[in-house]
Amino acid sequence: MLTKTPKTTYLKDYAPPAYRLPTIDLHFELGEDFTTVRSHLRVESIDAISTGTPLVLDGQQLELIALELDGAPLAADRYRVEEERLTLFAPASIIRTDGGDASGHRTTFHWKVCINQW
Repeated sequence: MLTKTPKTTYLKDYAPPAYRLPTIDLHFELGEDFTTVRSHLRVESIDAISTGTPLVLDGQQLELIALELDGAPLAADRYRVEEERLTLFAPASIIRTDGGDASGHRTTFHWKVCINQW
């Protein structure tokens, strides 16, 4: 059970997102004590962002099991796992802003997390 009070975000503090997620595929494996979630996100950067802009994904009670970029494990120095978020460092340097390469390839992050239910 969550006991933290949600943080209020005011319009004056809002910033447009640096990345688009045009496709999100989720697969859930429900268990009695935990749920495993596999997610596949296609990520596109907004044209005006700098290459050092991190991609921050929020979540609660998550345990990261695996993280891949285009099918290959992502090196541990390319991301940080915190209590309530996953930060991918400088993804704009590897994400195409034009929607894909000549073959239509787009950057895809895959990860598997365990959600503790109790």
